[in-house]
Amino acid sequence: MIKLLHCADIHLDSPFTSENVVKSEIRRNELRNTFISIVSYAKQNHADIVLIAGDVFDSDFVTKETVDMLLNEFENAPYCKFIISPGNHDPYTNNSVYNRVIFPDNVYIFNNDVLSYFTFDEIDVNVYGYAFTKTELNHNPFNGHQPHDTDMINILCAHGDLTSGTKTAPITKSEIRNSGFDYIALGHIHNSNGIMQEGDVKYAYSGCPEGRD
Repeated sequence: MIKLLHCADIHLDSPFTSENVVKSEIRRNELRNTFISIVSYAKQNHADIVLIAGDVFDSDFVTKETVDMLLNEFENAPYCKFIISPGNHDPYTNNSVYNRVIFPDNVYIFNNDVLSYFTFDEIDVNVYGYAFTKTELNHNPFNGHQPHDTDMINILCAHGDLTSGTKTAPITKSEIRNSGFDYIALGHIHNSNGIMQEGDVKYAYSGCPEGRD
């Protein structure tokens, strides 16, 4: 049995522009501490994989301090695999943190909007995913695709929206039902209704681990 931790929508370095300067900095520090708590929980519970389904950062505002914190936390959990599927607030671009910074070997980042996967033979898991490469993604990259090896545990880590009429990787329940994945870890919607199921496929939005106001 493998252990997964699924999170998303942390929005590190969110500006909190409606607050005064002191309160805004307090909130940003609280977001950093929330991420530290997530990694601590993963280590304490011996998670094999941490799925981060997008919007780790608010990329327009990310600071070196936050990047250094993030790298330090990853390095301090070397036996845990961190899978990142960049979202609409932290897209994988030429100037993004994901492309400019060297991440530790236990961090795996999807880098384009075509569905791809990482294989972890030692735990019989394939993790599929994709990246936003700009702030909008008008299609669902996993639509029409299924896992290539059904003998493995097949997981999808994805940023996307089940709301109709969206430009943020629109997803339908029928696409989930026909996907063939064992579990779909979603990000973008900031509330969670727990683990749901379409056909044989379980899926969930993790929701925000920290409030956004």
